[in-house]
Amino acid sequence: MKKVNGTWIVGSTKEVSHHTCIMDAQAALADAEAEEREHKRVASEFEPKILKLGMFTTNVQSENGDKMIQADIRVKVISKEIETKITELNPEIRAKVLALIASKNGSELETPEQQKVLAKEIKSLLELMLGLRTENLSAISAASSAVSAVVADSAINSDLKDVIFESFYIM
Repeated sequence: MKKVNGTWIVGSTKEVSHHTCIMDAQAALADAEAEEREHKRVASEFEPKILKLGMFTTNVQSENGDKMIQADIRVKVISKEIETKITELNPEIRAKVLALIASKNGSELETPEQQKVLAKEIKSLLELMLGLRTENLSAISAASSAVSAVVADSAINSDLKDVIFESFYIM
């Protein structure tokens, strides 16, 4: 038995130090769990919303000459914070989404599967712009190959849940 800082300790001070580290780790884990519960509580209080990004019309290159794409795009969000950010950044978001669509070849957007890929690319781009991803936004350009590389991580837990094409026309 030893007396350390006025307290009698059974065992070595090394054991006490080890127990203190474990207690600190447990406290940090408890704090993280409490923060996660609070985030879920706040998110559950917010009804999911579908926000309109707007109608996007642009020309795209095609083997048979230029084609025009017209898409009415909406996003599903589950937090007030993301809703506010989308509203504040809407002009910048619209410009980058339009550039992404315009960078496509018309033949890349003809099938529903190809349109789903575009929706995932738009979602990844928005997550970067809204600070929901850690990749460098400057690495994302209008070139679809740069955005496609980011799409590989589709399992991200995000308050931006979906990108929806209300309508999608190729003319």
